[in-house]
Amino acid sequence: VSDIFFVAYDVAESVHPGMAPDGTRPASYDWTGLVGQRNEVAVALMQADQSFVTNSALDLISEIGPVIIAAGPSELVSEGSTITASRYLGVAPDLATLTDAWHATQDNNTETVGGSVTASGYAVQGARVHILDEDMRVLTQAITGDNGLWQADVAAGTQAQVVATGRGTGVHYDLPIGAGWFSPYSAAPVRLGGLAALHGGAEPNPNAEGYGISSTLPADDNTSLVLTRPGTLKVSISDGGPAVVRVDFASGDPETEDTWLTHDRPSGAAAWLYIKDGLGEIPLEPSEYTVVVHRGARYDPIIRSVEISSGEITDLAADLEVVMMPPGIWAADPHAHASPSPDGQLPMEGRLLTHAAHGIDIHFGTDHDHIADYRVLLGPLGLHEVLASIVASEVSPPLRGHHNAYPLQEAPDQASNGGLTWWTAWTDWASTADMHDQIRVLPSDGEVLVQANHPLGSGGLLGAAGHEPNDGTIAHPEMWSPNFDAIEVLNDGRYGDYLTHYLDLINRGLNPVPVGVSDSHSHRGGVG
Repeated sequence: VSDIFFVAYDVAESVHPGMAPDGTRPASYDWTGLVGQRNEVAVALMQADQSFVTNSALDLISEIGPVIIAAGPSELVSEGSTITASRYLGVAPDLATLTDAWHATQDNNTETVGGSVTASGYAVQGARVHILDEDMRVLTQAITGDNGLWQADVAAGTQAQVVATGRGTGVHYDLPIGAGWFSPYSAAPVRLGGLAALHGGAEPNPNAEGYGISSTLPADDNTSLVLTRPGTLKVSISDGGPAVVRVDFASGDPETEDTWLTHDRPSGAAAWLYIKDGLGEIPLEPSEYTVVVHRGARYDPIIRSVEISSGEITDLAADLEVVMMPPGIWAADPHAHASPSPDGQLPMEGRLLTHAAHGIDIHFGTDHDHIADYRVLLGPLGLHEVLASIVASEVSPPLRGHHNAYPLQEAPDQASNGGLTWWTAWTDWASTADMHDQIRVLPSDGEVLVQANHPLGSGGLLGAAGHEPNDGTIAHPEMWSPNFDAIEVLNDGRYGDYLTHYLDLINRGLNPVPVGVSDSHSHRGGVG
């Protein structure tokens, strides 16, 4: 008997008790949980009457993203008999609050450890304190309050150790303090509250960033953990527009100890910042850095070396000069993903910010099998003068290839806001032409265009149909349809084989519009 709890990529990361520095997990465990990437929330599944056990089949599910799995031992159930499994599902500001409550329900004999986290003599709010056993395996995790204090209960006799981290995700969006996530599926008051916070901010969650990692110390009831106070890189863009800021260590990452407890460095960089209105800041650990500021291919990038000192602000002014700006030409990216996609790794507002920062004029919201209208975010984000958005969807069945459909409109009274539920229809399709016909009648305020995505391989139309560019043959006619309007010839920098097949289609009388796309699922991924 098993429970599986999914959370979106852009929201949380998993924490597993008993996990060792090399990533191995114990054969049995009493709880498993998730923590918001910026300390927004903690969630845990906890056993009530028997320990959970490792299940290799279910563990494969964890490869798709943040997920907590609580699996009981295998049990043989005879016909007519009944078994009962009990669980606790907990939600709290941090995991230590949940494990403390769980110990109480189990009548466990515990002792309390606690202390403070400081940097340069100041209390650090929102630092993560990792409580570990004598072998450095995870016991629980606490988050410091505004006074820098923390505490947690551990089993009596445990030789606990503690280490504080405050490095942060390293990915920064130019949003007001306290801005949260937006979801097209939230209740109306939640959506309105989210939009208001994106415009004017809200009470923030405590989240230490740029503080690095403390030394590991034996835990007692007054353990003092010390982090390094960050400096601040303040970047200004001369024309007041959006920009991308990438920060790299000049001489390698200074943090090498206990990095298994922290967020990975984003794409190998120290930090990324996506500016929306000409000014942005990044908290950074004191070190020397190389900073690149750019706005896509139409502007010259700025490259600077900077030294960040603890507690100080370092200013960097960037004048992004135009290299080429063809008149009457709009830069569009008709294939990208965010949180409405099950594999999207950034929020909807983050997707719009990354596009604007890369100099994109038109965003397409092509999330897998969902219709999500990003346009409602443009005003609150202040991007309505530099970015447009087209409502779209990526219809993503296996075997027949993925296809983008646009322009669309949300249908809130339907599943997935009106997205094509191909899993209920695809067994009735005699050919891919049937699928194209269904795509063209998706909810829209105009004519629906169909785009064949990444056309080769198992997820592409030409690959599924077995298109042979040397002689123009189709090996699987039932998987083929020429009824599409556009085709990707560039996807995340890859074009060679796509271009060969596209030219063969042109030679044989078809004339789909060639498009270049990022197909980005994160803040990176060839945007622009």
